[in-house]
Amino acid sequence: MKGDVSVKEFLLLFHEIPEKLISEDEAKKIAMEVLKEKPDSIPALRILWEVHWF
Repeated sequence: MKGDVSVKEFLLLFHEIPEKLISEDEAKKIAMEVLKEKPDSIPALRILWEVHWF
């Protein structure tokens, strides 16, 4: 569902802030879930790029 993807994209922001409220592993997991439904998701792609997963 589109709403679920939007919420997950929002959650990814919690990995990008200095406090890193979401761990790298959790951020990767969420990013992969987002990309299954929205392959062009900029926030998800940015997380995977940031953690050198590509």
